[in-house]
Amino acid sequence: MQNNTAILLFASLVLVTMISGCTSPEPTINTDSAPKIIEGAELYKVENSRADLAYVDKNIDFSRFKTIYIEPLNFSKLKIVQPSISVGSKPFELTEKSKAKFNAINQKVLANRLSENGGYKIVDVPQADSLIIANYLLELRPNATNEANRQVSARTKVFTEGSGSMTIGSIFIDGEKKSVIAMIEDEKKSLQLWQENTEMSNIRDVELMFNGWGKAIRTRLDAIKNKSP
Repeated sequence: MQNNTAILLFASLVLVTMISGCTSPEPTINTDSAPKIIEGAELYKVENSRADLAYVDKNIDFSRFKTIYIEPLNFSKLKIVQPSISVGSKPFELTEKSKAKFNAINQKVLANRLSENGGYKIVDVPQADSLIIANYLLELRPNATNEANRQVSARTKVFTEGSGSMTIGSIFIDGEKKSVIAMIEDEKKSLQLWQENTEMSNIRDVELMFNGWGKAIRTRLDAIKNKSP
């Protein structure tokens, strides 16, 4: 029997703007296909998900999780797609300092979105009732090279239509059993507004992208909570 709360969370996690009058097929867990094995867990693909990719344990009860533990942002699978606007010979790179900023944003924004307005308790150590959220970056697609790497004069300004986009993934782990219960991946884009491309503007856009990701997770967790008996 399919777990409807599981479908609610992972089939429509990444929110999109809906065109008035359009309808989408109902999300379903495809139990006819072979499950995706992740660290021993059997996860089934969610069909008609609004995300690029979604897999879930069809038997898990998400309503039992009362606290949330947020793992550090993972960069081990990161691929950087170099921008067409190079502004010099040095490629875009994500330095250790930049990774620390990304991780700080991930931790802060996700915690704020999930705990605000009487939300969920964020814990420093995972507990038996914890839903562990492990975010990771798969691809980073900047619209221009790093500000510090540009081979231009100090008076030259670079303008781009937004900072770029990135593919984010989340693995959801049962805090008691330490087993993977779901995973999802999707692309997040910066606002498509022409602006001066600086380190400050890039970080601001990164915050907005992570904010959208955290807001989507909170929306679906609330939907599950409200449907619980």
